Amino acid sequence: MENFEKIYNKLTSNEDSELHIAWEDTSREKRKIKKIVSFIFILADFCFLVMFIKILKESETKIVPMNIVIFAVAINIIVFITYTAIINSTKKQKRLRNLYKNTVIKAIINNFYDNVEYFPNQCMPENIYKQINYEYYNKYKSDDYIKAKINRKYNFEMAEVLTTEEEIYTNSKGERKKRIIKKFHGLFSKLEIDKSINSELKIVENGKIFFNENRLQLDSSEFEKYFDVQSTNSIIGMQILTADIMEELVDFERKTKIKYDIYIKNNEIYLRFHTGPMFEMINRKNEIINREVTNKYFNILKLTYSLTKKIIDVIENVQI
Repeated sequence: MENFEKIYNKLTSNEDSELHIAWEDTSREKRKIKKIVSFIFILADFCFLVMFIKILKESETKIVPMNIVIFAVAINIIVFITYTAIINSTKKQKRLRNLYKNTVIKAIINNFYDNVEYFPNQCMPENIYKQINYEYYNKYKSDDYIKAKINRKYNFEMAEVLTTEEEIYTNSKGERKKRIIKKFHGLFSKLEIDKSINSELKIVENGKIFFNENRLQLDSSEFEKYFDVQSTNSIIGMQILTADIMEELVDFERKTKIKYDIYIKNNEIYLRFHTGPMFEMINRKNEIINREVTNKYFNILKLTYSLTKKIIDVIENVQI
């Protein structure tokens, strides 16, 4: 397993790589588009300046009407938004984003998992997410589907998942409107291991479980600041949630500031990390691979991998 610096240097040092060539092509295209848009900005602003001067000369108050000022500002905003949209939708830009995922993100995933199959534009089957009944939603979206193995034997699946509820409501004027409520957006993973705990264990954000007969009372007040736990078998739950594991779970959230939940059902382990969008390329001038953003992806994957491994090790050593 390599550290981030080694992977980053390896990916950025080869100037003949397909990613490097694609970045150069995209940069040249951006400069051309920027020149054209800059000319449109200057021309539009010059026209507005001439119009303002004419209005001031003809106006008794010597004040430009506010609606004219708003119109001028709006035109500038529209031109800027159009420029951004054009930059992000060109074929070269799309190709660069795909290469970033298939080169950079795949290299990071390969660093942690075995037998990796990475499908950046493929959706994780919804029935996998539905198995746990996390929340009510009526819109499901997914991409960056990963299939791999942990410890060279356990099947592992992960993807970015977005679930939303599309709701129709009536406002105070009696008009029917539509709103979209985000339920979950982040990384979701499923892992199957050989050993079953013959029960269910759920670890969720503090405050999500209230009065429940399966709720576990734990000895760690620090752990209970972050999490609520319920289990269909309290003895197994206590065996899995050792002091070391509870400390590891708390440390993970402290380090990443990412909310997450764990659901263990017999021999299946489900994890959700509330990260928001993942694995997208963020462009920065004179930087082929955005170090800061890519390092963030690396650290999240590293910590999720370490956490998953820790859970596997604990279950394998629990006497059931």
